[in-house]
Amino acid sequence: MNLDEKMLLLATCFLFLPYQIASVGIACILVQAFCRHKLVDAIKNQTGAIFLYSFIGLEFIVTILHSNWTGLGNTWLFVLVGLYGAYYRKSITKNTFEKMCDLVIILSIFAAIYGLYQFNQISIANGRTFLEFHIFNSPKRRITSTFMNANIYAMVIDFVCVMCMYRFVKNDNILCKIGYVIVALFNFFVLYLTGSRTALLPFVLIFPIFLYCVRWKKLFITSIVLELCVCGLVFLKPSLIPRMSDMSTFASRIKIWKTAFICISMYPLFGWGPQTYKKFYP
Repeated sequence: MNLDEKMLLLATCFLFLPYQIASVGIACILVQAFCRHKLVDAIKNQTGAIFLYSFIGLEFIVTILHSNWTGLGNTWLFVLVGLYGAYYRKSITKNTFEKMCDLVIILSIFAAIYGLYQFNQISIANGRTFLEFHIFNSPKRRITSTFMNANIYAMVIDFVCVMCMYRFVKNDNILCKIGYVIVALFNFFVLYLTGSRTALLPFVLIFPIFLYCVRWKKLFITSIVLELCVCGLVFLKPSLIPRMSDMSTFASRIKIWKTAFICISMYPLFGWGPQTYKKFYP
């Protein structure tokens, strides 16, 4: 394994850290790649680079003109994403990708354990016990692990479960297969505790499609039957899905969407740059 592949594995570890720390770590990786003349070559071969960096340049101009300093900071994150994408594409190999998947799966265990700790602390602070599995509606009282909010963490778990499925198919070791199943189920349990309703929806499509693509017809049919049974149970008893029957957030979402349309109508061409929304809907 060469240095670039090791850097990709290190960057994978940063994904499970707060984004402020992760962005600094990614920046350091890009600096070392630049010093070794790897980054410039990667950018030259990056598909659509002219459009990507032109857009980022426009964002810099817009945020500065509107004194949107928070948005200016976010635009630098766009730069990091674009540059790292070029470096990743230049350095990735199949073997490294599979190691990255395994690393994500392992790190997800620690993230999930921390999520369980958060759930216990939230439960105690609100007069509940852990085993009640009471999931609150307020975003501030839902588990986030090391991520910004519950929905982002739930989205990460979705990807982790997909990686578990991929490695389950690619790995011939029976113990490893069992391990992937256990980790996927553990993460799915923590996903349930996040209270993210939308993150549950991808599973309705992901598992059957994946099983169909790998031509496991019996498991494909079984997954369809099981999902229909689960949908039937949820229809009869919506409380099985956390916050399913609680529509109190729907009214606030309508206000959010209306505000978004107002923002777009005020500055339809270039807007004010990233993070503008908070100026109109704190």
